[in-house]
Amino acid sequence: SEDHLDLNAAHFLSEFRLEAGVPVWRYDIRGCIVEKRVLMPHLQNTVFITYRYLCPDGVIRLRLRPSMHFREHEDPVSEVLEKPYKVTAIGDRYEMFSGPGVPPLRIHLRGPQAGFVLDGGRFKNIFYRVEQSRGYESSGPLWTPGYFRATLRHGESSTVVASTEGWEKVLALGPEEALRGEMERRRKLISTAHSSVQRDWVAELVLAADQFIITPNTRVADAAR
Repeated sequence: SEDHLDLNAAHFLSEFRLEAGVPVWRYDIRGCIVEKRVLMPHLQNTVFITYRYLCPDGVIRLRLRPSMHFREHEDPVSEVLEKPYKVTAIGDRYEMFSGPGVPPLRIHLRGPQAGFVLDGGRFKNIFYRVEQSRGYESSGPLWTPGYFRATLRHGESSTVVASTEGWEKVLALGPEEALRGEMERRRKLISTAHSSVQRDWVAELVLAADQFIITPNTRVADAAR
């Protein structure tokens, strides 16, 4: 027989670190490690969330429940969410729609025994600590259509890709290829900086500064120039 670990039921210790600017969490669950890595490719509205199981024995079953609220950037978190969003599924591609004028959220699953279970959807309210500290409304609704599931053995990984880009971009890169490309981009970025900031913790400042360089989609004339 094989041991099965449930992240929801397990007592675990977590560790957070940055690897070349990419956030990584490591969860120690009874001596077994689950690694979570979050990557946002440059100039894309896309995120790769990868879970990797690092334990020679047994398997782990993951349940990942996405909770969402489509709203304008300046809208309060308390903005009314009156009805469930529309969900469509074709193979391992899933889309969530809130209505006209807002791009759908596209989600793609990669990994062994990965799937999406629609359980009827549910609403919940959550508390936003940072909003409260800033004097904003700090309680608001979220909706979830169901949960993603995956079963991993030692060395295996499962990735949830979430994006507002078109499917051609969402499917263009796998998780490992996207990570290699982003690491190469960051290495080149550091190599062009002054020699005094190419090593140790100061190199992280170069990567942090890069996050402030944006391309607003409203400045069409600037982009053309």
